[in-house]
Amino acid sequence: MPNANNFITWEEWRTCDRCGFLHPISMLSKQLGLMLCSDHGCLDDISNDRRPLAIQAILKQSTEGKSDWAEKLKDKGEVIFDGSDG
Repeated sequence: MPNANNFITWEEWRTCDRCGFLHPISMLSKQLGLMLCSDHGCLDDISNDRRPLAIQAILKQSTEGKSDWAEKLKDKGEVIFDGSDG
């Protein structure tokens, strides 16, 4: 009688969002919305004491989170799309 555990398994692969190398999804860790590998040192050290200060500095930048869509809507009352209609 054949062994019931002899079957082919399928595992999906995905590229690491930081280094770009392919890894099985089970080898990647989700961190801050990114799928990162531990093979190439892509995972951040979350226990780092300076990490909150670095995040604060990035969020305090004047360009963070700003968009010009509000001005485009306010000027003419219609949405302006960049690009040609074809």
